[in-house]
Amino acid sequence: MKEFKNYEISYWLSGQLSEEEAKAEEEKLRQLIEDFGFRIIERNFSGKRPLAYEIKHQSEGYFGYFQIEQTENSRLKDLKKELDLNKNILRYLTIVWEPLKKPMPKIAPIEERVGEVKEKKPVDLEELDKKLEEILKE
Repeated sequence: MKEFKNYEISYWLSGQLSEEEAKAEEEKLRQLIEDFGFRIIERNFSGKRPLAYEIKHQSEGYFGYFQIEQTENSRLKDLKKELDLNKNILRYLTIVWEPLKKPMPKIAPIEERVGEVKEKKPVDLEELDKKLEEILKE
């Protein structure tokens, strides 16, 4: 039996799109991914953000990603060709993504890790000045 891979497709959409146009484009990408035989595990659309450097003479873009699962009918090469032709995508990256085999360990509350948390007392400036003078005199 063939083992299917999981992928993550991260993308930047053009910052020249309005918020509504970007959301519509993200929906088109979702439909395209499903049309090419993938099952979407998770999707995220973060909205408009500044780019670390200009891409295609643009300094802002809409960031998002899809975590997808391959199926028997998946066609990754054809999907990539369609993404390459999309003028609204500034850049995208497809990587093989593996879910965690075991869950991350739970971190205990800070009180359990360091003991009892003491309540902070307000600092008396006069007392602080006296201590500083004593230290400086020595």
